[in-house]
Amino acid sequence: MISSVHKGDLLEDKFYDYLMEQQSDGRLVDGLHLPDLCKIHKKKSYYCTERQANVTFDVVIEIYREGAEEFAFASVFECKNYDQKYNVPEEKITDFSDKLKRIFKHKAKGALVVSTGLQSGARNLVKKRGIGLVKYDRNGFETILPRQSKSLITSSFIEKNIFQNLNNTKSIKFSSYYDGKFFSSIGEFLNCLSGEQVDELVPVKPVTVPYMPFSEIEARASELLKSLSYSGGEVSLVEICNKLSIGKIDECDNSADSEVLGEANFQRNTITIYPHGNYHRERFTIAHEIGHFYLEHGKYLHSDSVLESDLFVDGEENKDNFYRSLEFQANTFASCLLLPKDNLIRKISEIRNDLGINGMSHGFVYVDDQPCNFIDYSHIMNQLSGHFQVSKQAIEIRLKNLNLLTDNRTKMKRLNRRIVDWGSFT
Repeated sequence: MISSVHKGDLLEDKFYDYLMEQQSDGRLVDGLHLPDLCKIHKKKSYYCTERQANVTFDVVIEIYREGAEEFAFASVFECKNYDQKYNVPEEKITDFSDKLKRIFKHKAKGALVVSTGLQSGARNLVKKRGIGLVKYDRNGFETILPRQSKSLITSSFIEKNIFQNLNNTKSIKFSSYYDGKFFSSIGEFLNCLSGEQVDELVPVKPVTVPYMPFSEIEARASELLKSLSYSGGEVSLVEICNKLSIGKIDECDNSADSEVLGEANFQRNTITIYPHGNYHRERFTIAHEIGHFYLEHGKYLHSDSVLESDLFVDGEENKDNFYRSLEFQANTFASCLLLPKDNLIRKISEIRNDLGINGMSHGFVYVDDQPCNFIDYSHIMNQLSGHFQVSKQAIEIRLKNLNLLTDNRTKMKRLNRRIVDWGSFT
């Protein structure tokens, strides 16, 4: 079992890495200070005259004026990995606040960094002490921040992200609260923390991703395959990445984030894959990420991590959530890319012929609870899976979307099959 101290250290390491990446990309302080005038420290110690000893803080950003040897202001972060059901312990807040005043006087402001949402009582506690609250989710998504529109995300969504448990909705990578204001970018938050004039996020309508019909997504996937002179069988995702100048990185060790299947960085044009011993799922993850790039989702996102649940987002879940609309489009593209319609139909026709299936009265592919029909169906699925190197569940979803599958199995049998496939995606 991981201790709370070790969990806090893991959060500290990830948050520090995030800040370093923000600095290198020029997004750290929202344009008010040059990146080379900001110094980021981890486990930085400062001398306390009252204690006559050093006091160490988890993460500190020191902001310097040009030519100055001493920093003008510091943003100090305390990383605590609290469980969802808990409030911030009051003694932790007061102790942190007192240390800031003793060490920095008026030259610093602090923020508590957590990895899960907190109960709303935490809001009054941090506000009373003038402390900021940051939720950092390593596996969340990070949106583009257009200057003209301030944010792609509403204040109400950020509020729910921090203080409520958003079921069936992926978290924002960075969300924060300070002095009654909510922010989805580290730059805006730091500016507000340092006393710079920052307008509260204006109420905006939820961002809507332009609707893209299934036929258009399929046409885009076919367009890409045609440019590769694809003729059949397993689609070469390496060749596609090379053609689109997408760097593919295979990360061997992902023990700290075992639920993460892959990551996309739209600024650096890279896809990182974390293999988990499941080749079919790995291929679908890569195709999913290629879909994000090819459908130009980089207009909305800086970066994104793919979880297994993202591969099952369907069209009914995304109506009021722009991010899930992107996930649905990427899943549809991946399905069309890995299982091209014409090649899929041609291969099924070959298998049907081998099995001696001639009639079409029940549909092109048919299954029910009768053993003979289920055996034929299983044979078709196994053959397709081996030919295209795609999971049987992904094939089943594709066939249903193309209206090629008639599934008359009882509801319970379909549910049991789905549960098994969910765990393996093979």
